[in-house]
Amino acid sequence: MSDLILDANESAFFSRELTAVENETYDIQYPELKARSIIPVNSSVNAGAETITYRSFDQIGEAKVISNAATDLPRVDVLGTEYSRPVKTVGDAFGYSVVEIKNANMAGRALSTDRAAAARKAIEYKLDDIAALGSAVDGIATGFLNDANVTISATGGAWGSATPATIIADFTAALTRINDASKGVEMANTVVLPDAKYSQIATTPRSATSDSTILAYILANFPTITEIIPWYKAKTAGVSAVNRMVVYNRNPSKLKQHITDEYQQLAPQAKGLEMIVNCMARTAGTTIYYPRSMDYTDGI
Repeated sequence: MSDLILDANESAFFSRELTAVENETYDIQYPELKARSIIPVNSSVNAGAETITYRSFDQIGEAKVISNAATDLPRVDVLGTEYSRPVKTVGDAFGYSVVEIKNANMAGRALSTDRAAAARKAIEYKLDDIAALGSAVDGIATGFLNDANVTISATGGAWGSATPATIIADFTAALTRINDASKGVEMANTVVLPDAKYSQIATTPRSATSDSTILAYILANFPTITEIIPWYKAKTAGVSAVNRMVVYNRNPSKLKQHITDEYQQLAPQAKGLEMIVNCMARTAGTTIYYPRSMDYTDGI
């Protein structure tokens, strides 16, 4: 910052205030932003990386019964495919006028944290959006809710008019598809639903003679499912913007949300009669390493 704008005392005051402001923004919680709890976060990639590359391997071939003198044994091999995702910078800025800083310093009061909180929230919202759906215009084609390699199936009947039996059958079918497609290797443990559909199963009785809800029944009778999570972004995630249910294995070996650089405030810059604080984070969105560990059901 320039000493031509602030005197030494005011500059020291502003530096202390910015530290306090940044610390406070890290204490603010945004419960409506759920991508971090739904998708395991990976922050181990170097912040300077421009792409994240991973390899997927598949075994081909099978053994056969052979004669003792056989010379033409069947071959097996391992084939690898390489995938890359770009890392993108998400940014915004906030600022304080020189007069605001001088006034706060003279009055011995703290600078408002509202603008810094708004800057932090805007970046977190963008990270949440990219994790959920990608950002095709920025080269991150897909996200958790719309991966092109995950199987999409239609519901047995729209839940708005469906019986509890039909809704439970949709859960059963999704779990069965994951199990069958992976030959028993994959086992789902988490379900994501649009908010309204979650509320429906949380309040609708399992049957006319039951005091248990559909939600309680599923959690009690599908032992591999440990959590069912409402997320409003699933409301229009399906093909033609319909409700989508996601059944998946919430395990970092199966999928990750890559945040290579968490939110940070850069050094303030003098611009006219303001001190501008630029903010940034870096992400590559969500990578689904094993699409067969997930299943989409549309039209619920």
